[in-house]
Amino acid sequence: MDAKMVMRHFGVDPEKDVTWIDSRGKPPNTERFRLALFEKGEVDAVCCDPPHWNIAVQMGGHALQSCRDLFSIPEAGFSTSPAVIAEKPFVVKGMVRALLRGVMVAKYSKEETLDSILRHNHFINRELASLAYDEVHKEWGPVLVVIWKIIYS
Repeated sequence: MDAKMVMRHFGVDPEKDVTWIDSRGKPPNTERFRLALFEKGEVDAVCCDPPHWNIAVQMGGHALQSCRDLFSIPEAGFSTSPAVIAEKPFVVKGMVRALLRGVMVAKYSKEETLDSILRHNHFINRELASLAYDEVHKEWGPVLVVIWKIIYS
């Protein structure tokens, strides 16, 4: 979806001007499969998230554009139903507090966050985890402050 949005923004028709490669289900993950094709020269471009797009740049590619640079797109969220909010507001508030505390630890404690990433993702090393952390870290600031103020005011 990100790639299609960026292409359309720059006047490329993703349905007519691009040959798509189905990389779903290619172990150990689809981004590494696409990167392997890029490295071998079998594809001209690759769409992937950090840290994999950093790897593509290390292979000689050029980071052209991220959809995040063009549009404000929520990528993850925390949700519940109006019934749960009405019936158990203390549970919802506790979950939001825990989520915010976890995100704040991730934001301000890089080494602890990298340790956690490495414990939970066996297909990544510390260098790649650090690249991903640095890339994502650029986007955290204002959103967390706004959420924190809404919850605790």
